[in-house]
Amino acid sequence: MQDCKSPSHLPALSLYEEALREADAFKWLESERCCRDVGHWARSEWVRRYWPTFVRWKRLQHLYGLHRYLEFEDAEFGRLAPAEAPRHDVVQYVMQRFIVDRWENLHYLWRAESVDCTREELLQLLEVIGINRLRGMQPPASLIGAA
Repeated sequence: MQDCKSPSHLPALSLYEEALREADAFKWLESERCCRDVGHWARSEWVRRYWPTFVRWKRLQHLYGLHRYLEFEDAEFGRLAPAEAPRHDVVQYVMQRFIVDRWENLHYLWRAESVDCTREELLQLLEVIGINRLRGMQPPASLIGAA
């Protein structure tokens, strides 16, 4: 029997292909709203508005073991699954701030007293999430290049 937490259990998805589909859907909706083809503007606008949050959500799906992405490390797949995760309450707090407020590492350290955990636990969790690595991920060239 194959372990369901194994990265090989799920097919690897491409973060960039999903981004292109999302941007195209946004382009279609904006074109419908404007009653004309808004072209490359809509794709660029999707990148400006949604790319950073999109990448964070996909990272969490990978860490929770929901979807495996080629762009993220297989060794980190499922690291925050309920059975594997550090303290659930701390993970939930960090995830809320990570997605909703788009906190960076420094925000967590500034407000460390509001997280009921040790500094070492917090730093370990932030290392797993890899906020700094996500910041360096660029959208697909076809979304930021010429039309």
